[in-house]
Amino acid sequence: MNRTVYVDGARVVLSPAALVGQGGEAEIYDLGDGRVVKWWKPPEHPDFAGDAAAQAAAARRIAEAPARLRALPGNLPAAVVAPCGFVLARTKAVVGYVMPKVSGEPLHALGEPRWRREHPDASVAAILLALHDAIAGLHRRGVVIGDCNDLNILVDGDRVHLIDVDSYQL
Repeated sequence: MNRTVYVDGARVVLSPAALVGQGGEAEIYDLGDGRVVKWWKPPEHPDFAGDAAAQAAAARRIAEAPARLRALPGNLPAAVVAPCGFVLARTKAVVGYVMPKVSGEPLHALGEPRWRREHPDASVAAILLALHDAIAGLHRRGVVIGDCNDLNILVDGDRVHLIDVDSYQL
């Protein structure tokens, strides 16, 4: 499968060495410049082999996601890791997007005793208030998180980062 894409007009090969994460619908690659690429898995991706429904969903996602991302309003809360560019195939089709690289642990980690031992000074209340403020800010802009779960919220100190913006509903 071809993982050659174009970012800012430059040809980029998304190599396994740059893979920093993946989910059921996409893979995340580090560009090495403070940004990452979210590349949507195409219908022919090995993860979808023999699953016609998953292949159809992948084709639909790639067809629909660019318009949804273009429709995102500006002035989103700072906690939202918003796209800062599109990733194109050789055919000029949008196959993903570029976003700032952020760090952090998934929100569910806050409930783990190990996390509490390693972060004794962390204020869970402050983290949850920051999350509340970010979600309220999205709602004020007419945006609803379509896939709000503890894996799509990263915690870095007392800051939160909301990722998976392409699942947001407008």
